[in-house]
Amino acid sequence: MGLALLLLALVLAACANVRGNTEVRRFRLDLDTPMHQSPLLQRRIDGVLPNQTALAAPFTTSGIEAIYAAESTTASSEDRVRWYRLQGLEPGRSYELRVSYAATPPSSFDIALYSVLEVLRLFNAAPGREETPHMQDSAPRAELDMYAKVTVSYTGHSHIVDMENRQVRYIIALERHVLGLPVRAYKLVGALVVVVIFSLLVVAPRILAAADAVLAEDTKQHKKD
Repeated sequence: MGLALLLLALVLAACANVRGNTEVRRFRLDLDTPMHQSPLLQRRIDGVLPNQTALAAPFTTSGIEAIYAAESTTASSEDRVRWYRLQGLEPGRSYELRVSYAATPPSSFDIALYSVLEVLRLFNAAPGREETPHMQDSAPRAELDMYAKVTVSYTGHSHIVDMENRQVRYIIALERHVLGLPVRAYKLVGALVVVVIFSLLVVAPRILAAADAVLAEDTKQHKKD
């Protein structure tokens, strides 16, 4: 049982601390966050962000994404930024956005978070005073969407020529936190507990029974001798 507790502690520590080529942005929605988000506003934001990718809570991971560095001299401005729609966020909950990437390109990722109105203001598409009353839901929602803007900068030096003009590949994940840990950590702990219990109830008795059989056979052989 002591070994099982040690393994559980190691899993929790590994899940709580992300190391290596990973950028993490943790955030929390306050309980007083305005929850009015109308379909009209959503259609307007879809117009300014036609290539957004959806990430839904409690956990979603993307496929392999690609982006050009801000210093690229050949990529368009659209290819130097990626937008993500974070869906199903709940007030009072904590979340994290996690970008994982290879060590080959010397890169530094930046993750910026925006509300729907902040994105519209960024693109000079926010509704005017006369439009605002028509763009509010009559009742607040239980969940909210936000937006994440991902950019990358070329840092350091590389022996590869023209490195700043090459795509940087990465994977991004949205994950909800429960008691300060990502939800997947509890799945890993649960799987580990099942393995430990299975080992104690099934594997260990069989090993002991086999050992007893070998000892009994040895004892029987010694008596014959």
